[in-house]
Amino acid sequence: SLSVDARAEPGARAEALGVSVGGSAAVGVSLAEAVAATQVNAFLGSGASITGTGLDIAFRAISEPAGGGHGAWARATAGAGSALLAGAGADARARDQSQVNAYADANASILNPGSAPGAVRFEATARPRAYAEGTGISVSGALSIGVALADALVATQVNAWLGNGVQIEGDDTSLRLVATAVPGGSRAAEAQVTAGSGA
Repeated sequence: SLSVDARAEPGARAEALGVSVGGSAAVGVSLAEAVAATQVNAFLGSGASITGTGLDIAFRAISEPAGGGHGAWARATAGAGSALLAGAGADARARDQSQVNAYADANASILNPGSAPGAVRFEATARPRAYAEGTGISVSGALSIGVALADALVATQVNAWLGNGVQIEGDDTSLRLVATAVPGGSRAAEAQVTAGSGA
């Protein structure tokens, strides 16, 4: 048997804290952006050839955060206080834009001569998980505003394919192409926002 395995464990992380206090005007703004943009490929190259009896070949590509964590994680916290005009803004953005590919490139061939059973598999799997948290709080201002934004996005691309002119031959040879994307946790993308103001 032959196995070609490619694996990535994205773990982009960003955290921002902005605080402003005192004075007649205070503005606290923080921005955190985490982007996971890994590219994982398991493939048979253009024009390459594999020949053998009873072949069992798998090309597997996978993108999955390590330890059940997040591929992209962002937290932004902003606070302002004790001002005549107090404003707090927080913006957290987390994006998982990974690409996962398992394929045979143009004019590649896998040949299984004879009568022995053979199997060829191209499997691409992604388990994306993005989390964003924004907190904006302002206190003790004559005019007090707390604004928070959080954006979590999963735009993963998962593909399994055969290029032009690819040959896979054998009297008893199976072929399987599978592309799968499933959440890396209870949710693929999750965003939380907390905004407030006080006396």
